[in-house]
Amino acid sequence: MPAAGQAWRPGTPAEPVPPRDGLPPEDAALVPIAAFSGRRSLMQLGEVEAELLAGKLRAVAAETPVARLRLTGPAEAVLARAAALAADLHLLPATASLAEEGRALARGEAPRPRRRGAPALADAGTVEAALQAALGHLLEAMLSHAPGCRPGAGMEGVHQTRVALRRLRSVLKSFRPAAGCPAVAGFDAGLAALAGALGPARDWDVFLAGTAAAAAEAIGPDRRLAALLKAAEARRAESYDPSAGCWTGRPSRAWCWPGCR
Repeated sequence: MPAAGQAWRPGTPAEPVPPRDGLPPEDAALVPIAAFSGRRSLMQLGEVEAELLAGKLRAVAAETPVARLRLTGPAEAVLARAAALAADLHLLPATASLAEEGRALARGEAPRPRRRGAPALADAGTVEAALQAALGHLLEAMLSHAPGCRPGAGMEGVHQTRVALRRLRSVLKSFRPAAGCPAVAGFDAGLAALAGALGPARDWDVFLAGTAAAAAEAIGPDRRLAALLKAAEARRAESYDPSAGCWTGRPSRAWCWPGCR
């Protein structure tokens, strides 16, 4: 995991591990719990070099396919290439390093989120540093909750994603006097479109968990209420379709993750 407050580029490995004989005594008994096996391919895409790492992470009792695509080159060219690729392929920024995914696989749990909650900006020395820290923190928080924005995953994913969205839009509003420009306005419009896609799912979640559950408990078995709840469940499932598309590489073109870095 990256140190608190440190930047971390998705997909990059941690710092090289020192030789075993150089480890502190308390870490001398470290043993491997997961391993990656696969292929590394290099491609030149105009000014951009693409490195594709594709294969599997394996632990003692589990394995999972993984892939990382790293683009290197001039910033504008990399962002343009990333946006073009994301328009046709199911691409999203990585939410964890391979090392963290391996640790989680071996323990049978989800990777730990690198960022959660509201950003802390007290140590930012400039307006630019504060804005970058806030945007980076909240975008990573959103990505960590993205897998939960689907039917059957519970209410928390959509709820926490919407919380991060509101905070992001508040940050942009607060920094508008210093950072107002067409790019920021376009980013905010994209966030508004995403919030609109998630809104109906959250509304049906709240209705079913709140009003509908209370009515069912108070009224008890009732044919008409059962029909209402069944219809509400169907509408909830329908409302999750647009929000699920936001995390599978088929969102509305009003926004795009690579363009938000």
